[in-house]
Amino acid sequence: MLGSSASTKGLELTIHIPDETCLNLKGDPTRIQQVLTNLVANAIKFTENGDVAIRVATIKEDNQQVTLQIAVEDTGIGIGPEVRQQLFKPFSQADGSTTRKYGGTGLGLAISSELVSRMGGVLECVSEPGKGSHFFFTLQFEPVPETEGQEDFSGSARNNYTGAENTAQLAINVLVAEDNATNREVIFGMLKRVACKVTLVSNGREAVDSVSATPCDLILMDCQMPVMDGYQATAAIRRREEKEGRRKHIPIIALTANALEGDKEKCLIAGMDDYISKPFKQDDIDTILARWSHGKHSRFAISKPVSNLLDIDIGVVGPSVAENLTKAEGEGVLSVDLSVLSELRKLQIKGKPDILEKIVHVYLSSSEPLIQKLHGAAVAEDMDELQRAAHSIKSSSANVGAIKLSEMCKDLEMECRKKTLEDMMVRISAVEAEFLQVKHDLNRVISGWSASQLKTPVSGK
Repeated sequence: MLGSSASTKGLELTIHIPDETCLNLKGDPTRIQQVLTNLVANAIKFTENGDVAIRVATIKEDNQQVTLQIAVEDTGIGIGPEVRQQLFKPFSQADGSTTRKYGGTGLGLAISSELVSRMGGVLECVSEPGKGSHFFFTLQFEPVPETEGQEDFSGSARNNYTGAENTAQLAINVLVAEDNATNREVIFGMLKRVACKVTLVSNGREAVDSVSATPCDLILMDCQMPVMDGYQATAAIRRREEKEGRRKHIPIIALTANALEGDKEKCLIAGMDDYISKPFKQDDIDTILARWSHGKHSRFAISKPVSNLLDIDIGVVGPSVAENLTKAEGEGVLSVDLSVLSELRKLQIKGKPDILEKIVHVYLSSSEPLIQKLHGAAVAEDMDELQRAAHSIKSSSANVGAIKLSEMCKDLEMECRKKTLEDMMVRISAVEAEFLQVKHDLNRVISGWSASQLKTPVSGK
């Protein structure tokens, strides 16, 4: 996550949006997010000290059109005039030493320039060596009229508002088939945040039975589940639709933790309509709902503030919660990514139990038996059971920001597929040690965020 990357380097990451800036706009959030993510990631990469700032401002506005200028500034190494001429061409960087020191090829800037161009703008850069860089572009948007009950986007609320509740109230029935308890809680929170009616099941057989008993508008289907996997369940649902001559084709979206070559084709062959890779974010769910809920959400045309299109935690500016926590106990970097947990906090619905505490509790209580399964399966040399346990820990760990643990389990899962037993107990012991650290840090974060001095605004309704 970008917020975590900046914090690791000791950089201050800030967002500046004047109060008069119009943010209720229709546009292309996916492209804007990709451009901003590329620009901010580059700024962090090439800045050793100081800060990175995102600035958004209205430069022209009338009833039909709003023009925003969006900029990313840094105090990094800067760029000379001869290099700026080549900057937006693929595989261009300042020089060979830059590539060796910072990595990458410069392709992200070329892609960003092309995306901005497709949206009708031009990506530009002002920079001098040793004096930082200023990347900026202007885009035109259609304003969205404010409706009764819509929030006032002034002050800090602007930086935390996601637009989900006010731009989309989806009266659609969604069936979620997912065997991982942590993932179920996260998906449930994301769907409820846009007012979907949600039915949860934990395996493919239950999904098939649920479709037979209760009509639904959309199915989110995990691929790897016990009893009956997602591919088999999808095939069964399609056969039943064909046999019964149903006119209604229920969209089935695959939830897969394996973004490997051929996975998408496998999903489509099984009869699924689309797929998203875990771990996913609220924007991913919003996109799927907008694409597949067939006109039941005329107000779902995405009109999110630019401030929400960044993959960073903008609820904390300046010294982060992580810094406060680590300073308090004199420890190093947290084993969990706070920006992931911040996104989970945004799923909070007013008057409901604390969603982050609930998700963390489910994660810890469900992961401890899985850790024991790793040990038992290794002793029994049961590679299939070992792979299933590693897969489950990998998926749920990513959803709570335990990225290192997730990657360790991913490696363990891949070794199981190769039927490799070498150093298996060493690997499992390392996974267990990392899990204990994650458990410790999650409990510290929950306690820290519960304290008033560390609490950041939550935008749930």
